[in-house]
Amino acid sequence: MVDTGVEVQFPYPAALIEARRELAALLADLPETRLYRATEREGWTLKHHLSALAASDAELVHLIDHLRAALALGTRPAPLHLRRFRGQAMLAAQELRLAPLREHLDASAQRTAEALQTAADLLDAPLTIESRDARCLADCVADHEAHALEALRVVREVLGR
Repeated sequence: MVDTGVEVQFPYPAALIEARRELAALLADLPETRLYRATEREGWTLKHHLSALAASDAELVHLIDHLRAALALGTRPAPLHLRRFRGQAMLAAQELRLAPLREHLDASAQRTAEALQTAADLLDAPLTIESRDARCLADCVADHEAHALEALRVVREVLGR
Protein backbone atom coordinates (compact mmCIF):
# COMPACT_ATOMS: atom_id res chain seq x y z
CA MET A 1 0.00 0.00 0.00
CA VAL A 2 1.36 3.45 -0.91
CA ASP A 3 1.73 5.83 2.02
CA THR A 4 -0.09 9.02 1.05
CA GLY A 5 0.20 10.56 4.50
CA VAL A 6 -3.58 10.32 4.87
CA GLU A 7 -4.95 7.93 7.44
CA VAL A 8 -7.14 5.40 5.68
CA GLN A 9 -10.30 4.55 7.59
CA PHE A 10 -11.49 1.04 6.97
CA PRO A 11 -15.29 1.32 6.44
CA TYR A 12 -16.49 -1.84 8.22
CA PRO A 13 -15.78 -0.90 11.84
CA ALA A 14 -18.11 2.11 11.69
CA ALA A 15 -20.99 -0.04 10.42
CA LEU A 16 -20.19 -2.81 12.89
CA ILE A 17 -19.85 -0.38 15.78
CA GLU A 18 -23.24 1.15 14.99
CA ALA A 19 -24.90 -2.26 14.73
CA ARG A 20 -23.26 -3.35 17.97
CA ARG A 21 -24.32 -0.16 19.76
CA GLU A 22 -27.91 -0.78 18.76
CA LEU A 23 -27.60 -4.42 19.77
CA ALA A 24 -26.23 -3.45 23.20
CA ALA A 25 -29.09 -0.99 23.70
CA LEU A 26 -31.66 -3.62 22.78
CA LEU A 27 -30.05 -6.21 25.03
CA ALA A 28 -30.21 -3.76 27.94
CA ASP A 29 -34.03 -4.04 27.73
CA LEU A 30 -34.11 -7.79 27.19
CA PRO A 31 -35.54 -9.92 29.98
CA GLU A 32 -33.48 -13.04 30.74
CA THR A 33 -36.40 -15.30 29.79
CA ARG A 34 -36.47 -13.97 26.21
CA LEU A 35 -32.88 -15.09 25.76
CA TYR A 36 -34.22 -18.65 25.47
CA ARG A 37 -36.95 -17.86 22.96
CA ALA A 38 -36.88 -20.02 19.84
CA THR A 39 -36.02 -18.31 16.57
CA GLU A 40 -36.80 -19.16 12.96
CA ARG A 41 -33.54 -21.11 12.71
CA GLU A 42 -34.46 -24.64 13.71
CA GLY A 43 -33.19 -25.60 17.15
CA TRP A 44 -31.74 -22.15 17.87
CA THR A 45 -32.69 -19.67 20.55
CA LEU A 46 -31.76 -16.01 20.71
CA LYS A 47 -28.89 -17.05 22.97
CA HIS A 48 -27.50 -19.25 20.19
CA HIS A 49 -27.46 -16.29 17.80
CA LEU A 50 -25.71 -14.07 20.34
CA SER A 51 -23.21 -16.80 21.16
CA ALA A 52 -22.51 -17.27 17.44
CA LEU A 53 -21.85 -13.54 17.15
CA ALA A 54 -19.39 -13.69 20.06
CA ALA A 55 -17.68 -16.64 18.35
CA SER A 56 -17.53 -14.69 15.08
CA ASP A 57 -15.86 -11.81 16.94
CA ALA A 58 -13.24 -14.13 18.41
CA GLU A 59 -12.66 -15.80 15.06
CA LEU A 60 -12.15 -12.52 13.20
CA VAL A 61 -9.63 -11.26 15.75
CA HIS A 62 -7.86 -14.63 15.52
CA LEU A 63 -7.71 -14.36 11.71
CA ILE A 64 -6.22 -10.87 11.88
CA ASP A 65 -3.60 -12.06 14.39
CA HIS A 66 -2.85 -15.08 12.16
CA LEU A 67 -2.35 -12.86 9.11
CA ARG A 68 -0.18 -10.39 11.03
CA ALA A 69 2.06 -13.22 12.27
CA ALA A 70 2.47 -14.59 8.74
CA LEU A 71 3.18 -11.09 7.40
CA ALA A 72 5.83 -10.54 10.08
CA LEU A 73 7.52 -13.79 9.01
CA GLY A 74 7.15 -12.94 5.33
CA THR A 75 5.28 -16.18 4.64
CA ARG A 76 1.92 -17.13 3.22
CA PRO A 77 -0.57 -17.84 6.03
CA ALA A 78 -0.99 -21.53 6.80
CA PRO A 79 -4.42 -23.03 6.10
CA LEU A 80 -6.75 -22.61 9.05
CA HIS A 81 -9.07 -25.11 10.69
CA LEU A 82 -11.46 -22.94 12.66
CA ARG A 83 -14.35 -25.27 13.40
CA ARG A 84 -13.08 -26.20 16.88
CA PHE A 85 -11.99 -22.61 17.62
CA ARG A 86 -15.45 -21.29 16.71
CA GLY A 87 -17.20 -24.05 18.64
CA GLN A 88 -15.19 -23.39 21.80
CA ALA A 89 -15.82 -19.65 21.59
CA MET A 90 -19.54 -20.20 21.01
CA LEU A 91 -19.79 -22.67 23.90
CA ALA A 92 -18.04 -20.25 26.26
CA ALA A 93 -20.59 -17.55 25.41
CA GLN A 94 -23.50 -20.01 25.47
CA GLU A 95 -22.76 -20.88 29.10
CA LEU A 96 -23.14 -17.26 30.28
CA ARG A 97 -26.26 -15.78 31.84
CA LEU A 98 -27.63 -12.59 30.28
CA ALA A 99 -25.68 -9.95 32.27
CA PRO A 100 -22.25 -11.57 31.74
CA LEU A 101 -23.17 -12.31 28.11
CA ARG A 102 -23.91 -8.60 27.56
CA GLU A 103 -20.49 -7.74 29.02
CA HIS A 104 -18.82 -10.43 26.93
CA LEU A 105 -20.46 -9.17 23.74
CA ASP A 106 -19.48 -5.56 24.53
CA ALA A 107 -15.85 -6.55 25.18
CA SER A 108 -15.63 -8.76 22.09
CA ALA A 109 -17.17 -6.02 19.92
CA GLN A 110 -14.54 -3.60 21.20
CA ARG A 111 -11.67 -6.04 20.51
CA THR A 112 -13.02 -6.74 17.02
CA ALA A 113 -13.40 -3.04 16.16
CA GLU A 114 -9.85 -2.33 17.39
CA ALA A 115 -8.44 -5.24 15.38
CA LEU A 116 -10.30 -4.15 12.26
CA GLN A 117 -9.08 -0.56 12.57
CA THR A 118 -5.52 -1.85 12.13
CA ALA A 119 -6.29 -4.42 9.44
CA ALA A 120 -6.73 -2.29 6.32
CA ASP A 121 -3.38 -3.51 4.98
CA LEU A 122 -4.48 -7.14 5.38
CA LEU A 123 -7.80 -7.06 3.51
CA ASP A 124 -6.47 -8.67 0.35
CA ALA A 125 -4.15 -11.08 2.12
CA PRO A 126 -4.85 -14.61 0.88
CA LEU A 127 -6.49 -17.02 3.30
CA THR A 128 -7.34 -20.67 3.19
CA ILE A 129 -9.97 -21.69 5.71
CA GLU A 130 -11.24 -25.25 5.81
CA SER A 131 -14.91 -25.55 4.77
CA ARG A 132 -15.17 -21.91 3.71
CA ASP A 133 -15.19 -20.03 0.44
CA ALA A 134 -13.39 -17.02 1.95
CA ARG A 135 -10.31 -16.22 -0.09
CA CYS A 136 -9.11 -13.17 1.83
CA LEU A 137 -9.72 -11.21 5.03
CA ALA A 138 -12.21 -8.91 3.29
CA ASP A 139 -14.45 -11.94 2.66
CA CYS A 140 -14.27 -12.84 6.36
CA VAL A 141 -15.09 -9.28 7.39
CA ALA A 142 -18.14 -9.30 5.11
CA ASP A 143 -19.24 -12.60 6.68
CA HIS A 144 -18.75 -11.13 10.15
CA GLU A 145 -20.79 -8.06 9.29
CA ALA A 146 -23.57 -10.36 8.08
CA HIS A 147 -23.47 -12.24 11.43
CA ALA A 148 -23.73 -8.98 13.38
CA LEU A 149 -26.65 -7.73 11.29
CA GLU A 150 -28.42 -11.09 11.58
CA ALA A 151 -28.04 -11.09 15.39
CA LEU A 152 -29.43 -7.54 15.47
CA ARG A 153 -32.38 -8.57 13.28
CA VAL A 154 -33.16 -11.57 15.51
CA VAL A 155 -33.02 -9.44 18.70
CA ARG A 156 -35.36 -6.89 17.13
CA GLU A 157 -37.73 -9.69 16.15
CA VAL A 158 -37.72 -11.24 19.63
CA LEU A 159 -38.43 -7.82 21.17
CA GLY A 160 -41.11 -7.06 18.57
CA ARG A 161 -39.32 -3.98 17.21
